[in-house]
Amino acid sequence: MFPLYHAISGGPQDYLLMSTATTVYVCRGISNDLITSFSTAYNPNTSMCQRGGDCITVKNNTGGATIYEHAGWTASTDSSFTVSPESIRGIAWDGSNLLIQTIAAAGGHIRRYVGFSSTVDTTLSWGTVYGKGLGWNFNTGNMLSCSTSTVYLHSGFSVTVLDTIAVTPTQSYMDITTDGTNTLLYTGSDNLIRVLEGFSGTVLDSFAPPAGASNIIALCYVPYLTY
Repeated sequence: MFPLYHAISGGPQDYLLMSTATTVYVCRGISNDLITSFSTAYNPNTSMCQRGGDCITVKNNTGGATIYEHAGWTASTDSSFTVSPESIRGIAWDGSNLLIQTIAAAGGHIRRYVGFSSTVDTTLSWGTVYGKGLGWNFNTGNMLSCSTSTVYLHSGFSVTVLDTIAVTPTQSYMDITTDGTNTLLYTGSDNLIRVLEGFSGTVLDSFAPPAGASNIIALCYVPYLTY
């Protein structure tokens, strides 16, 4: 499936995808300039990322969460698979593999799956206090994650933390992504997306989601050269 940008005139374009429990919004660049929107595979969706121009959404079930790959940036789905019955709190694509962050009574984990499949390659233990979102920096090869109050910069795919950003107050809805240079953070308390300088608490810009969108559960920056 060709990514949406092949059908948009005006040359190369980057995008910001943001998802609520029911809808994925596609915005132009790092902004709330809405281009289109589409329904998630199932309501409620609990996380979102993209790979190669296809959106990926999640439905948590008591018998195991289902991961759906959409046909491009549309409500139609091409494929899916089911993973163990834990609550998925964040997903990201590292360019080759799907990363899934879960939280359960026994403890939290971040798992790297082989491509888009149910085969687990590596499991990281990541405590129960964590689990609000996941991101990947394609420029540095480092993972990002967040709890209800802290954003973490990891060394590659590992639990080694290089740096943190404190977020107050505690957030019921929060997610992070990056454009490769700056960090984008959504906070539900004020329904704002903040552009942070590099990986720091310095705010370069902030804006609300598109009209009618609130309680954003996932952000995903998409460069023109889509991974």
